[in-house]
Amino acid sequence: MVKKNILLVTNQINGKNGWSTVGANIYLYLQNDKVYNVDVIEYNHTNLKLKNILYNIYVSIFHIKNNKYYDLILCNVETLIINALLLKIRFKIKKMGMIGHGTYAIIPFIYLKYFYFRIVKKSLDFIIVPSEYTKNQVKKWYSGSIHKIKWGVNSKNINFKYYSKNNNNLLFIGELKERKGVEILLELFEKLSLKYEVKLNIVGKYNNHYKTLIKNHKYSNNIVLHGSVDDSQLDSIFKNTKINILPSVSKNNHFEGYGLVHLEANAYGIPTIGSYDCGNEEVIKDNLNGYLCNQNDIDSLYSKISLLLSDDILYKQISIKAFEFAAKNSWEMNLRSLNEIL
Repeated sequence: MVKKNILLVTNQINGKNGWSTVGANIYLYLQNDKVYNVDVIEYNHTNLKLKNILYNIYVSIFHIKNNKYYDLILCNVETLIINALLLKIRFKIKKMGMIGHGTYAIIPFIYLKYFYFRIVKKSLDFIIVPSEYTKNQVKKWYSGSIHKIKWGVNSKNINFKYYSKNNNNLLFIGELKERKGVEILLELFEKLSLKYEVKLNIVGKYNNHYKTLIKNHKYSNNIVLHGSVDDSQLDSIFKNTKINILPSVSKNNHFEGYGLVHLEANAYGIPTIGSYDCGNEEVIKDNLNGYLCNQNDIDSLYSKISLLLSDDILYKQISIKAFEFAAKNSWEMNLRSLNEIL
C-alpha cells in the first residue's frame, strides 16, 4: 500500500491550547492510520502582529529545509496559512487544506488591514470546521469545499463513576477576554452568591484588566484565579467541579467556534452551561449534557445553574448523560471522516 504523505503546519502539538489540542489529536489519528505518513512543522508565533507574520515568512523561506514529496499540506492554525502557502509553493505540493477553528477563520480574511491573507483564497482546496455555526461564518469569504468535523475528547482515559458532589464548585476555562463572557460570568457569580455557597475556579490566561475585576469583586474571596495549569492540575480541578460554565458572547466577528471545554467537562460527568448562537450548539444538547442560554442573559444562566445546585436527582441524571455524550464523541470516532476529505 502506498501511503499518503501529509505535512501538518501548526503551533505546538502539546495540547496546551485549543489549536495545539486539535493539532495533536489530528496528528495522532493520522499517525496511527496505516494510510498516512505525517510530518509536522511548528511555528511559535501565531498572533496577527505584522512583525510575527514577517518573521514566520522569513522562517518559511530560508530556514525550513525539506526534499520530501507531499500529497497534501494541512494548516491547523489559520494565522499560519500564508506560511503554509509558501511551503506549498516551495515543496510543489498539489493540495492544501486549512482547519477553521473559530474567530481566526474569519478576521484575517475579511478585514482590509489583513489584505495579504486574501492571496490564499484560490489556493485552498478545502476548509475543515468543527461546527455548523463556524461553517456559516466561513462562507462569508470562502465559496469552496467546507467540511464539518466535530472535535472530540479522550474520555476512555477517565474512569467515570457517578458520585454526589458535596461542593458547589463552578468552573470557567479559557483565556479571559470579552467573547468568553467573563463580565457576564462575574455578574452571574455575584447573583448566585446571594443565595448559594458557591466557589468559582477560573483557569486560563488573563491580563491586568481581568485580574483587577476579580480582585475588586464583591465575592473575590470565593474566586480562585489559577492562570494556566498543567494536565494534572486541571484533572484535579475537574474532579472537584460541580458545574462548568462558558457564557460565550459573539461580537464583531469574534465568536466561539466550538467550545471543546464543554466536552472535556462532560468527560468527567460535569454538566456544562453555554450559549446559543455560536459553536456551543454543536457540543451542548440542551437538557441532555447541560444547558444552552441566550447570550448575555444572566437570568437564564442563573435559572439553569440553580436547577443543578438545588435538585440532586436532576443533577445525577444530567451528569450521567454528560459522560455518555462525551464517550460518544471521542477523537477517534469524530476524526474518522477525515479519511474521506484527505
